[in-house]
Amino acid sequence: MIKKYSYNKDKDIFLTPHFQIGEFRSFDDIQGILTTDDILIDENMPSLLEKIFEILNCSSIIITSGYRDEQFDIRLGGFAGYHSKGQAVDIMCYNQNNEVISSKDVCIVCENLGILGIGYGGNYTHVDTRNWKSFFDETNGAVNISSFYDYFGIPRPVQPNEVNVEYCVKTVKHGWLPTVKNLENYAGFENSPITAIAIKVDKGSIKYRVHSKKGYWLPFVTKFGINDFENGFAGDGTEIDCVEVYYYTPDDIRPFKRAKYKINDYDWQHDNETSNGQDGYAGEFGVVATKFQIVIE
Repeated sequence: MIKKYSYNKDKDIFLTPHFQIGEFRSFDDIQGILTTDDILIDENMPSLLEKIFEILNCSSIIITSGYRDEQFDIRLGGFAGYHSKGQAVDIMCYNQNNEVISSKDVCIVCENLGILGIGYGGNYTHVDTRNWKSFFDETNGAVNISSFYDYFGIPRPVQPNEVNVEYCVKTVKHGWLPTVKNLENYAGFENSPITAIAIKVDKGSIKYRVHSKKGYWLPFVTKFGINDFENGFAGDGTEIDCVEVYYYTPDDIRPFKRAKYKINDYDWQHDNETSNGQDGYAGEFGVVATKFQIVIE
């Protein structure tokens, strides 16, 4: 979803720990002026930048160009592109010594994150949230790059990539059911309402929480243990209607992986993403969960 802000009213508001609304402004560097007070921002962009910030261990990320009003974007690039939609930024990333991180490294990280719109700019990197793949080199006009690994001649890390997830649920009628691995089956039985979920992975880590049909979210838990009432499972004995899961990929596995999961026969959810019609969680408020499945991919 694209959100609209005012530079004068909202510029100092932090959207995430490291990014304020004002950083996405439509600013003409040559004339040294704002081209409009309006700022459009894809709501997924700040959290995406936070992921890049964390992975590269940045001291800062400077948005050299964020939103551009349509006429400004046309004047710069000859057409109204993703900057004019609030879906693109050009960034420069700095390491802990305040040195610019190579755009090649930033492009690789973005590719590993599954970002579809990536442009190498030499000393900056273009990132956008389009829903179709476009990798390009803005320094020489190269387009249709299949992978920045191949384009830059960077060896791909050879790592064991398979991550197994095991999970089980507790139901009203049957108590705790046997553990399920990956998509070999689903957790649940005879349409009995689920009251608790426990999840674990063999590589990396995971956090998860559930939403009670009574109308509240329970805290995140990170471990697996049906006798661990503090952190071993998510649930408080009431019927569950939704679940939220987030998977943390370990450093020795690339590209990054996500938890793919669903409740009942609703659509699959990836981590807590809200793009492409996802809600950030699986399930439907008010509709009791009776089946649960998850895989890491």
